Amino acid sequence: MTTTTDTTTAAETTNGAVGHVTRVIGPVVEVEFAGEQMPGIYNALETEVELPEEAGGNRLLAFEVEQHIGGNVVKAMGGASAMAAS
Repeated sequence: MTTTTDTTTAAETTNGAVGHVTRVIGPVVEVEFAGEQMPGIYNALETEVELPEEAGGNRLLAFEVEQHIGGNVVKAMGGASAMAAS
């Protein structure tokens, strides 16, 4: 089953550029960046997900940029363990 969620959570690259998660489809996220801050393919993205304490509290998730899809948006994929943690 695939769940699609629209959100505005921030995602940060390893070089400090900040983008906004615009869409989540299973383990895939789409993140929008300012044009001059677009991360390269295979760069890492990190985002913190706020969860209730009974669900284990906040989690830091890592993603890898797989594709530039236009409009200053990248498509990135997270590992199965990262997604299971959320």
